[in-house]
Amino acid sequence: MGGGDIADVWRCTPYVAKTGGPGGSAFVAEADGLRRLATEGWPVPPVHYADAGGLVLEYVEPAPPNWRRSGERLAQLHQQRVDSSYGGAASTTLFLGTLELPTPTGTLADVMAEGRILPLVHACGTTLGPLRRRLEAWL
Repeated sequence: MGGGDIADVWRCTPYVAKTGGPGGSAFVAEADGLRRLATEGWPVPPVHYADAGGLVLEYVEPAPPNWRRSGERLAQLHQQRVDSSYGGAASTTLFLGTLELPTPTGTLADVMAEGRILPLVHACGTTLGPLRRRLEAWL
């Protein structure tokens, strides 16, 4: 299967299995996030199993994207308040790829800067060159 940038991805009809990856609670956090999106009405694959070693999802046939609807849903999601249980249980560690992120509070738009983008900017170290200072000032 395509993908697999962070973990190995296997299609085992009728399932998709993800293994390897960052370990720890990354797969559990992903499963929690998918379950939360599903309860909000997002079309995501059902989660069948998740632990530190992997994640098993239902395989879903690809469909043509509906960019307008996706954009509307994403805008709605960014207007929601985020509490300590964002993405699942309060103890769930959040990830951006393999980078652990702080648990946000406030609106999702508010926490994107300090809880998502800024940690990624810091993780890039000096690779961003002068752009790093501009991003930090902007955030």
